Amino acid sequence: MHQDRSLGPFSLAVLLLLGYGYAAWLLLAHAPSGSVVAQVTIALGSDESPLILGRKELGQRPGSDSAVLDHLRVRHDASGWWVANVSDRRRVDAPTSMHPTRYLRRWSLAPGDRLSLDGRVIEVTEVQADRLILSAPSGRARWEAGTLFQELEPFSGCPDEGGDWWMHRVRPTAELALFSIGGQVPCSTRWSLPGLPAKGVRVLWSEGRFWLAPGTAEVRFSRAGEPQWRGFGDLEWRLDDPVEPAQRLVLGRTSYRLTWTDAGSDGSALTLVPTRGTDVWPEERGVTRLVSRDERVSPDWRPYAPTAAMPSMTEWMVGHWPWGCAALVLALVAGVLELRRPRPYGQIPLGVRLTASVPAPLFGILALATAWTGLVSPAWLLMSIGLGWGLATLLLGLGGRLAGPVGWLWSAALGLVLVGALVQGQLGLGGDDTRWLLIAQDHWRLLALMGWLIVPLTLVRRETFERLATQLTDPEASAAWRRARLSLLSGAVLVLLAQGLFGREEGLAGVQPVEGVKILTALLLAYVARRLWARRVGLVTYHRVAPLRSSLELTGIALFFLTFALALLWAVHDMSPALLLLMLVLPGMWLVAPHPLGVPSQGARWTRVGIVVAIILGLGLLFWIYADPDMLPRWFPQYARLMAWAQPERFPESGYQVRLALDLAAEGGRMGPVTGPFGWNGAVMGLPVVQNDFIGAFVLNRAGSVGGILVLLLQLLFAGSLFALSERLSAWGRRQDVAQQGLGVFLSFALFALAWLFVAHALIAWGNVLGLLPVMGQPMTFIASGNSHLLLFALPLLLIGLASGWMMVGADNRSSRFGEP
Repeated sequence: MHQDRSLGPFSLAVLLLLGYGYAAWLLLAHAPSGSVVAQVTIALGSDESPLILGRKELGQRPGSDSAVLDHLRVRHDASGWWVANVSDRRRVDAPTSMHPTRYLRRWSLAPGDRLSLDGRVIEVTEVQADRLILSAPSGRARWEAGTLFQELEPFSGCPDEGGDWWMHRVRPTAELALFSIGGQVPCSTRWSLPGLPAKGVRVLWSEGRFWLAPGTAEVRFSRAGEPQWRGFGDLEWRLDDPVEPAQRLVLGRTSYRLTWTDAGSDGSALTLVPTRGTDVWPEERGVTRLVSRDERVSPDWRPYAPTAAMPSMTEWMVGHWPWGCAALVLALVAGVLELRRPRPYGQIPLGVRLTASVPAPLFGILALATAWTGLVSPAWLLMSIGLGWGLATLLLGLGGRLAGPVGWLWSAALGLVLVGALVQGQLGLGGDDTRWLLIAQDHWRLLALMGWLIVPLTLVRRETFERLATQLTDPEASAAWRRARLSLLSGAVLVLLAQGLFGREEGLAGVQPVEGVKILTALLLAYVARRLWARRVGLVTYHRVAPLRSSLELTGIALFFLTFALALLWAVHDMSPALLLLMLVLPGMWLVAPHPLGVPSQGARWTRVGIVVAIILGLGLLFWIYADPDMLPRWFPQYARLMAWAQPERFPESGYQVRLALDLAAEGGRMGPVTGPFGWNGAVMGLPVVQNDFIGAFVLNRAGSVGGILVLLLQLLFAGSLFALSERLSAWGRRQDVAQQGLGVFLSFALFALAWLFVAHALIAWGNVLGLLPVMGQPMTFIASGNSHLLLFALPLLLIGLASGWMMVGADNRSSRFGEP
């Protein structure tokens, strides 16, 4: 019986692993090669005229994110090296140890300054700590303590373009946008002046001073008493400042490490070494490399072959032998401990247990080590993924843990992981600059670590999972477990608060805590559902007397946490995860609406009817906006985003991404390019955030609609398995005692909510590409790049689903070859 129930999922998993092995071989075999700039050397004497650096000197292809033809002016004198940004529309970042970001085109405002915007003169009348007054012939504006005061009443429908003033105390060195100047419509963060384009110039705050930043207008400025006018291109910054030297330069898409000779020495040279985002020039396409226009600038080209240039695993082991020794020692210790451990009553063979316990620390530590010590061969990372997930599949099949929905869940997750490794691999190896391979390697490392983490979990006994889940979710658990739950919730609140204070939409210190908050919110709602179930079945007398008050008391903490999370996400303008958290409320209400004992309830029926009506109204609103967008008032929330979705042709800037994604997806046809999915990726690499939010467009472009359907089928199988497990766990709990019944309610609700979250991510990701929904920044789980999403969302989601299913599989001895695991 066990073999029949496990045969389907196990066979699918084996086919997926075999297909992955063949596709990975093709990926590496067809990895293209080319040439890159290894370094750019500037030989400039102190008495020579300045030179101009641009994309030709830097070896960058023209594009929306590349350096322009004339980008950076470099000058050398007896005091040192000086640079100025001479590009009107592209930035130059010169970060230092004190300033992680320092843009060159910034002018510090002082009393008496004169500003000329497209010929219209503005005078800086007053500058104080939190007060700035600007005067123009047509009016006057005063910014004070976070508020812009102007003569005209601000329009209420304007978008919020400024930052929160209180943030200047939290992040004093960061740039805080205050308001812009220009445009015809006055806003709370825009001083309107007739005849000037919108966002003609921007006013910022940093380090206790007001700064002027370029916008859409031509800007000139001068100090009080100075007759000459200057522009942003005249502002010079010293690279080798003895107090605060520049650590690197960011020009276009490439980041450069800087080295220079001592100021005033003979043969002075400035060297720019690319560290990230270097353009790759394919040689077999016959592309002519750019040639420097100035003989004093010498780019040094070198061959680029990502599958051959990086160290192999053997070379890495020689150079990092302590890591290899540590991994070997841990593997031997794990094997010895497994030999000394009493044989469990499930009679799992020793060979199976050693197969799980020894390779896991060995390969797991090696995979972890490569994440810390730098580049390693793509072949090793791809092989590590296949070995880790393949070994876990073998152990699950031998242990009888692929029976039923949990087996299909594992097969679907395995397929998505392997497809994600191939997709990110092709994006990295076939990309047009080196940063794509770095993104792919990060993705590979995390997938490999996830696989080797699951390997030892395959032999954890069912009772251990059940005991742990019971203690974590039981309201009557010991004080230590209750404190652990409270600590987890408090930690999430503190992390969210830290993101609101110190972070932004992209997260905090490179991490997006909201990914973990999604999982925690689903578990918190499941915990509330379990406690509400206990009261509604009659275990608590107080609920029968005052059901509404009792229910509100239980849901209060969940509502507080949800409101707190939504408020902080709103503060950092991260709207799409806020929408996902709100979407959890509807399936939660759908599940808890019926009485757990089947007692007919008019309220339950009306609740579910209300949920259906709310969904219909929401879909109807989107259809109405799409069909007749001009009827939508400008004050409507997310108006610009909705308009860019409904009429991308009318919004060339905000609608560009949507139109380009549709065109690139259509180019893939049914089977992808005629030359096959491997090799150079081509124009699809020009799609913004193609590695995460628009990864679906990359899949359709490179693998065609067949590849997209394969991913969609795996996603449907994954979500369907979670829903099936949710239903099975509810029925399983009803056959147990009271404690297990409560556990079944918790796990059933949690998996139902997590399945909806997974579906929402997939729907948003495909909607971005196909124009089905307004663009939202949510990754396609397991496929898209996103370290925080993989570690804080995808991994917990998979582990919760697997552990829940293994508890049911192990409860039936007939479904396990070795008895109870």
